[in-house]
Formats: sequence, structure tokens, C-alpha cells
Amino acid sequence: PMSGRKGITLSIDEVVVEAIRRARAVVEEKNPGLEGIDEVAGAVGVGALRFAMLKSEAKKVIDFRWEQALSLQGDSAPYVQYAHARACSILRAAAAAGLTLGDAETADFGAFGRLEVRLAQALARYPRVVQTAAEELAPHQVAQYALDLATAWNGYYNHKGPDGRPDTQVLRSPAGMREARLLLVDRVRRTLADTLALLGVSAPEEM
Repeated sequence: PMSGRKGITLSIDEVVVEAIRRARAVVEEKNPGLEGIDEVAGAVGVGALRFAMLKSEAKKVIDFRWEQALSLQGDSAPYVQYAHARACSILRAAAAAGLTLGDAETADFGAFGRLEVRLAQALARYPRVVQTAAEELAPHQVAQYALDLATAWNGYYNHKGPDGRPDTQVLRSPAGMREARLLLVDRVRRTLADTLALLGVSAPEEM
């Protein structure tokens, strides 16, 4: 482990190279044969480093661990990036099926249930979080919001009904609800990308 007090250090170049190497292994395991793997590994590896440095309050000691920084399961940039990639995947599938986002007039937002409302409420927090973080010079608040939104989105994406089947599928939804859910997914995608951008982290469309 690195320790400034003990004089055990690594150059930033060494750390970046190692981050990208480890990120490539993570991405390849999740998505074998992914095109543009080098670019994605760079975005994930460097993003993991930046996010790990920014997610803690400035006054706190940073406890950096590779396994945590590159985890797709939470509390990391890859977790947020993967949530963004999931939203992009749904929108690509919609485009391939000939569906477009269109305008809000074709969407039946009145069909939304508690799950959609809960996700929309998480999205609505974004402007206030950014404003407060800027006023307090506290980027960790933006990082925490990114994690919270990714968790809310993943919970929605993976939700299952009483029969054990997914009940928040977008493309198989009835007309009206489908368009409303597509707009919601697009807002999730854009908000996750914007939040990561504020932290200097890329948002790959595939992982």
C-alpha cells in the first residue's frame, strides 16, 4: 500500500497504466468482444481514479482500494458508468425498433406508477445538488448523487413484479406508457452523463 508518511509512493503514470489494465479486465469479463475496448478501458480506468479521489470529503483520509474503485456493484465510477451504458442500450434498442423519443405529447405520464415517480424524484434533485456542491466547494456531493441516481435507476431496471417477471420493461410497455418511459430513460442517461462530466469522468455508451 502507498503511504506518504512512510515514503512509499507511485508515480501517477504508473497508477494510470495499472488502472487501465485492471479496467480492461473488468470490461472484458462483463462484455467479451466489445468494440473499442481500449477506449472504454481508458475511460473506466481513469474515471475510477478520479471518482475515488472526489467521492470523499476533502478533510477525510482517502482509503483507495482497486477492487472497490473498479467495482461494477457500487460506490465507484464504473458502477455509475455501467448504469449509464444500460440506459444507452435501451435507447439503442428503441431506435433499432423504429421508436423515437418524439415529444411529450405522445407520452402518457399519467400512467406512471410509484416506481417511475420515485425515479423522477431522484432526477429532480440534480439541480439543487449541483448548486449546493458549487456553493460549498464540495464535489463529493455530486459524486454521491451520481451513486444515488445510479442505484435508483438500477433498482427500477431490475424490478420484478409479484410473479417474478420484470415489470418495468420499456419497449414492451403499452403505447403512451412506452413513450413516457423512453423519455424517462433518456433523462436518466443525460443526467448520469452530465453528473459524471462535472467530475471529469467519461460516460461510455457501452461497457
